[in-house]
Amino acid sequence: MKWLKDVWKILWEYEDTPPGSLNQTDKRYLWYGSFMTCLTVLALSTLGDLAGTLIANHRIQQQTDEIINTVIAYMSTATNDEYDELAEQLRKDLIIIRHNNDIKELLQYIPNTADHCPTCMKDYPSQAYLIGSNTGMLYSLDLYEKGDTPEDGFTGVSTNFGYDEVSQTNIQVVRAYSDNLVTAKLTCGKGIVSLHRMKRLFCDNCINNILDATKNQLIDEFFLFDSETKAFHPVDSGTTVQIGKYVLEIEYEENTYEIKIR
Repeated sequence: MKWLKDVWKILWEYEDTPPGSLNQTDKRYLWYGSFMTCLTVLALSTLGDLAGTLIANHRIQQQTDEIINTVIAYMSTATNDEYDELAEQLRKDLIIIRHNNDIKELLQYIPNTADHCPTCMKDYPSQAYLIGSNTGMLYSLDLYEKGDTPEDGFTGVSTNFGYDEVSQTNIQVVRAYSDNLVTAKLTCGKGIVSLHRMKRLFCDNCINNILDATKNQLIDEFFLFDSETKAFHPVDSGTTVQIGKYVLEIEYEENTYEIKIR
């Protein structure tokens, strides 16, 4: 550090200026000029970056407004038939643009308005359920509800029906108590899943878990749910799912899924 002190003394402390050297006042002006030059360059660079950013944002806003105005012009002047064609074409174009994006990334832009998530309740009368993605309806697949036993006098056959108007899927759940067997049949229709409806029915955490269980693909209109472990399972042909004491065997034939619960 001695050399730094010596330099400092040479620059500022010597009152007598050696021959051929700058005096103290000249040195101060040089330091001041250098500092102001650097400060001016820094300020100009910052202003230049800021101006470039503002210009780029203005251009982006102009392009966005132009696109929105174009869409509004086409949609507002179209007939009913033309409107359906435009909406379908726009949807296809957006799918092509975003086909590599994660569904979760897209879903974050849709607000969740679910009040009571059907898969977040604390207590359920059964453990194994078939749930409609578009309706949030729960169809029990247990042979006996919790607390019921064969000694309670269950005999014969009982049947429950359901319908999903969005996907046009028919549901039939048949309990054969004498055979210790439950059979659920899903007769598929259009196979449509409305993620907008799911945002109104299920909480975001459950939607993410459903997507994880179905490998982030557009899920089918129904899925399986274990109310004890809060686990989700897809309805896939040729698979077997264990939920509690029940074994669910899933088969598909002629547009119908059949789930046998033993």
